[in-house]
Amino acid sequence: MSASQVEMFNKASFLTRLVASSVRVSEAAGGIIKNVMAGGDLKIIDKSEQSGTGYDPQTEADRRAQYCIVQSLQKNFQNITIIGEEEDTTACPELEMGFNEDVLLSDRLMSNELKEIKENEVVVWVDPLDGTSEVALAVKNKNLALLEQVTVLIGIAYKGRPVAGIIHQPYHSTSGRTVWAIRG
Repeated sequence: MSASQVEMFNKASFLTRLVASSVRVSEAAGGIIKNVMAGGDLKIIDKSEQSGTGYDPQTEADRRAQYCIVQSLQKNFQNITIIGEEEDTTACPELEMGFNEDVLLSDRLMSNELKEIKENEVVVWVDPLDGTSEVALAVKNKNLALLEQVTVLIGIAYKGRPVAGIIHQPYHSTSGRTVWAIRG
């Protein structure tokens, strides 16, 4: 990162910095998902055995992606609350925290209410691999077209209401696609 990029990041509001960082970490999680898939051993477990619900698969990709999202965000935003869908017990490679510059440019367009949000006032919701059933079916049936439905989801709530969200599609086209929004 250049000095001007770091300065731009540091001048942005907390919410803008969190979204900019979440965009990058969602893309890293997408890379983890693709690496696990390429390795072939998904290490699928059925979470419903603990909850008593219908079939609820979880893969190594779910666990690794969530761990990396949570660890990366908590390292840089120590006072946020993160609620994830999966158990985050699997280690991941050390990620250098980056950010998306386009998100930082949106800071000037945000309302003052959103600009004043503090770290301890948000809850970050994480679904590290939305589409685990599709992943399991894609592998079982050798139908990789199902992977287009896989997403990494990160939602940010303030006072119990959504204010920002990130959707990364690791299998969209060849390099993936990330869509993000901040309320307003």
